[in-house]
Amino acid sequence: MKIRNQALLLLVALSVLTSIALCVLSLGLMRTSLRERSIQRIEAEVDLLADTLGSFVADQDLQSFAVNARRRLGFRVTLMDGKGVVLADSSLDRQGVAGMENHLDRPEVQEAIAAGRGESLRLSATTGVEYYY
Repeated sequence: MKIRNQALLLLVALSVLTSIALCVLSLGLMRTSLRERSIQRIEAEVDLLADTLGSFVADQDLQSFAVNARRRLGFRVTLMDGKGVVLADSSLDRQGVAGMENHLDRPEVQEAIAAGRGESLRLSATTGVEYYY
């Protein structure tokens, strides 16, 4: 009887450990899948923003454009010129934008210059929040 109880206890322990391992694995897979879907959504919305910005009239307010885009899309929008100078940012006011550092040396900007599109997942030097760039 004692051996039977030990075998049952071992079986229960293995079942619990297996369940925990499966939960951890499932959570990791769900997180990866969610991140991939989020990135696909962001990329599609950035393409739409780029199309909209491409027809943007030069005398319109880029800061208002960035703020409105953030309100509609739900993520931070930073606009810069080809030299890395920030022209607008939805997380800052105009004074804050004027004080932002040049973005030319940032990895996602360098990648975009080299390949036409760049991306990076890192903490923002401006807000201290992790963003997908």
